[in-house]
Amino acid sequence: MQPLKKRTRGANGSRGGGARARASQELTPSALGGPAGPLHAVIAVICAVLPRRRHAEGSARAQPLVYMAWHMGLTTMTLVLTRLLWSFQGAHTLFLLFVLSVSAWNGACFYFEYFAKRYVSSLQSKKPE
Repeated sequence: MQPLKKRTRGANGSRGGGARARASQELTPSALGGPAGPLHAVIAVICAVLPRRRHAEGSARAQPLVYMAWHMGLTTMTLVLTRLLWSFQGAHTLFLLFVLSVSAWNGACFYFEYFAKRYVSSLQSKKPE
């Protein structure tokens, strides 16, 4: 664990570098405290494809509007999905079967990895040296 840095006050009296300083830091799996997952890989690919741009001062004012637009769009999509699942029993059943399948797959993969590691470690402990 890295030691905490002492925060200093900026020219306008604010503490630290603010949102711009935090946004400029890279979010790596080690920085987030966990292993890289599939979502991290997708985000890394998207960030590698999109060109980096320096944001003008005006974009700081647009940031809350962009956030609200994304939030409204995702909320609308979620509400449309729930309405479809409520109205159509077949779609609801397929969605539940999908969730059940993903859960069974994840559980089976976990057990396979766990018992395989346990079996290998038991073989190594019995191996004559």
